[in-house]
Formats: sequence, structure tokens, C-alpha cells
Amino acid sequence: MPKTAYILLLLLASPHTQAQSTLEKVAAFTARLQQSPKDTNAVRLYLAIDSLYLYKMPDNDHILDSAILLSTQARDLSSQIGFPAGYDDAVFLLGNAYAEELKFPTAVQIMENTAGALKVRLQVMLAERYLFKPGELKPNLDTSYHFIAMARRLSDSLNSRPLRAKTLCLLAKYQFTTGNLTEGKHSFFQIIEESKRANDSFAEAYWWRSLGSYLPDNDSTFADEISSYKKALELYQKLGDKTESPSILRNIGYIYELHNQWDSAETYYLKDLEFKKANNDPNKVPSYSQLAHISFLKGNYQKSISYMQAALTNMEENKTPPQGAMYYQMGEAYHALADVDKSLFCYQAALRNLITGRDRYLFPIMSRTVQCYLEKGQTDTALAFANRFIKQYPTLRLVDKEIVASVLGDCYFQMGKYKLAEPYYNEMIQLDAQVKAQMHKEISI
Repeated sequence: MPKTAYILLLLLASPHTQAQSTLEKVAAFTARLQQSPKDTNAVRLYLAIDSLYLYKMPDNDHILDSAILLSTQARDLSSQIGFPAGYDDAVFLLGNAYAEELKFPTAVQIMENTAGALKVRLQVMLAERYLFKPGELKPNLDTSYHFIAMARRLSDSLNSRPLRAKTLCLLAKYQFTTGNLTEGKHSFFQIIEESKRANDSFAEAYWWRSLGSYLPDNDSTFADEISSYKKALELYQKLGDKTESPSILRNIGYIYELHNQWDSAETYYLKDLEFKKANNDPNKVPSYSQLAHISFLKGNYQKSISYMQAALTNMEENKTPPQGAMYYQMGEAYHALADVDKSLFCYQAALRNLITGRDRYLFPIMSRTVQCYLEKGQTDTALAFANRFIKQYPTLRLVDKEIVASVLGDCYFQMGKYKLAEPYYNEMIQLDAQVKAQMHKEISI
């Protein structure tokens, strides 16, 4: 998985909260679709709504069934009006939706009934599904490689440089996943060299950046990661591109951060902010957020708070709602400064505004809120809050069950009810072992 997808950046980069913007877009596209004649524009609207359901909504049966219906409608209308591009996109989304629903035989059947570039797109999609599919490693990797080989043969026969690049990139991901680091790098170098021979500097920059993103992160790859991102940055800057440079600067900073080189990380985060200011970029939230995070890691808690306040001000200027993760980070800084009242205020604000990243952050913020009540000596309030919260939000993840057991144990312990606390602490210990075992399995996979 690319390191550019690190949690905080995902939570804070968008100028709107994901759930709100998605619902607004669905409503807007649906209203336009209702007024549209049955033409290419209607197909594009079907596809736009379908993409939101498939890629931006929770993966439940209702959402996926809606995605399948929308792509089927787009496919059928494209066929009726003779719109090949719409037809191909609709079939691709249809196969993707069935794969997301774990109905792989149906998705494979859809792929087998296609040809040309569309077939390659579906083969790549299926290969990635199996490559990153949880479960038994060997069978999934074997199936993934089968689709990769098919896609490579077909893309070569079509003599399409973009398709060859896409399939070689997929092969590199497979090679990285199976531990063949040298082979994976070689696959990326092939793509980069072909882009260079075609004098396609934008593609060359893109693939240098992709190499930096997909390289497994460890001490032995650190230099290659930094070098790949810097080569991409140099090319983008020569091209005068102002869109990609900020995120690459943050990516470089993040690699330094992963390797505990916090001063270097801060330097690149500051370069990102300076770049945005120089180019009048209105959305500086990702820049301020990363600076707040690195300041927190360095123990500069007041500085971290100042950066996060700047991020909140920037969102207000852009008339965008705040996000729970921002208040959570600020609460952590206030807590580190032993300002319990302000940290409690921030954690409560985080819970009120938590939309994006809800599953990951919900119970940790609850735990911090309870901790603040306990530190203020409000044990009854802490226990009542915890019980209300647990009743309202069922635990699904093992780590959340562990948090709940720990919180209840702490509440009863602080009340002096040690016999009531003991079974919760025992449960916490058992769950902790299960969580570690699960993490070990996921890492090994």
C-alpha cells in the first residue's frame, strides 16, 4: 500500500469532510440526471454517481447493490445510444462492484466477455484485488500473478505504452509483496526508461513518484524512497507543475518522519507550506496539520497547537467544516501540557465532528475523554459517559473491545471497586494478546 496514504494526510487533506461532500455530490448528480435526456450526458451522470457509491461510500450490501444497478443502467444506455467509451467505463465499474462484493466468479466472467484495453483494465483490477486480498497468502498471490501475466501479454499485443506501464507497475507491486525488491525496482525502471524515450516527462515524473510510494519502507530502502521522490519533484518543478509538488514535499517529509529524522521532516513540511503560500493555494490544511504532528512528536506541544489552530482558521476561511481528527490532535497536545480542561474540550469537539476516519478514531477518543474525567476526579461522570457511549456504538474491532475493557477497568479501579475492575483488566489482557496476534498475521501477510 502506498505510503502517501498515511492516516493524518488522508483525514485532513480534503477541503470538505468526505461523507458530507459525497452526499452532496450524489444529490447534485441525481438532480441533474432526473432532468437529463437519455444521452451521453446521462451516461456520464450514471457513472459519476456509480463511482461515488463504489469508491466513496461504505462497503455494505445496500451500497454495492446500488453501484451494480447504476453501472448496469449506464452500460445498457451506452449500448442503446452507441457510446463506446461510456460502455467500457460502465462495464469496468460493474466488474469492480462485483469484485468488491467478493463475487469474483461473476467479475471474472465479465472480464472474459470483453476485449482490448477494457479487458486489460479488468485484469489489472482483478490482479490487484487478489494481491491485496486478506486471507491465505499463496493462493491469492498465485491468482494475482495469473491475471498479471494475462494483462501483460494483452497489453504487449496492443502495443499500448500506458497499458504496458500499468501492467508493469502491477508486476512491481507483486514483486515487492513477494520480497523481490530488486526485480520490483527493475520493473519500475523499465517504465521510467520507456517514458524517457518517449520524451514524456510528466509520465517519467509520475512513475518516479510511484516508485517512491510503492517501495516497502525499511532502512535498506530509505535512500531509494527519498531519491525517487526527489527525482519526481525535480521533474515536476522543471515542467512548471504546481499541482504535484506540495504532496511530494509532504511525502519526502513523511519518509524522514518514519525514520525518526524529525528535523528533516519538519524542513520539508515547511517547504510544502511555503510553496502553497507562494502559489496562493487556499487549502493549507494538510501543511499545517503535518507541521502540527511533527511538532507534537518533537515535544513542541504549544507549537503543535498553534499550527492546528491555523489549520482550523484556514478551514473557516474556506467555509469548510472542521474535522474530528484535528480536534483530537489538538487535544493530545493539550493533554501533554497537562491542561485537562482544554484537552477534554477538544476530545468532545472531536467526537462531535468525527466523520472521516470514524472507525479508526472513535474509541481512542472515547478513551481519552474518559481519562480526562478520571483525572478531574469525576469518576461517576466518566463511568456514565463510557456506558452511554458503549451502548450507542457497538464494538466491531478487537482493538476497540480492548479499549472498552481498559476504560471500564480504569473507571471501577478509580472508584475503589477493585473486584469489579479485575475481570475487565483480565479481559483487556486477553484481548491485547489477540490484537497482537492479529497484527502479526496482517504484517506477515
